[in-house]
Amino acid sequence: MRDWKNRRLKRVEHEEGKNTTANIELMQEIEELAKEAGLREEPTVLKVPSQIKIELEGKAAEADVLKADGSRAMTGPLTLSGAPTSDLHAATKKYVDDSESLPWTPQTFSDGDTTPSVSGGRVFRTTNTSATTITNFDDGADGQEIIIQVNDSNTTIQNNSNIKLQGGQNFTPAQYDTIMLSKLSTYWLEESRSLNS
Repeated sequence: MRDWKNRRLKRVEHEEGKNTTANIELMQEIEELAKEAGLREEPTVLKVPSQIKIELEGKAAEADVLKADGSRAMTGPLTLSGAPTSDLHAATKKYVDDSESLPWTPQTFSDGDTTPSVSGGRVFRTTNTSATTITNFDDGADGQEIIIQVNDSNTTIQNNSNIKLQGGQNFTPAQYDTIMLSKLSTYWLEESRSLNS
């Protein structure tokens, strides 16, 4: 049997509003000593919502961080397996950096494309040679902002279940007009427009 007096509990400090701090091995040792001293017959699970620092004479529990639910706090960097594929996935630094650094160099939509792709860009131009009604913008990312520069007199952007425009009306721009939209979930929402003709 261990000498309880030589290994007696020295101090238990309780600080409100913080996580539980303890060394798992030290807590097990305290349970064993308490059991040997006749204080406990069975091990007891410590459930405290605030921080506890437990010290034995000559031995301090400073190294490990233990939460009340038994988990440990993360102290190092988190490495993700790749770019997010779902709305609730965490995003890597590269994914965020790439999203923030979309090129401002205008990209031109294909002539007559009614659902042009806006992947990897911010500024796009129309050059439709005949009447073309855009009903959606393909390959957009949630939160992406796009600017459409109309470089023809044949383009209409339709207000529908994919694109929500000012006043619920189609946008029938003249050449040199612009419109800015941003994607919210599955919808493109108009932010502003400029009539420059």
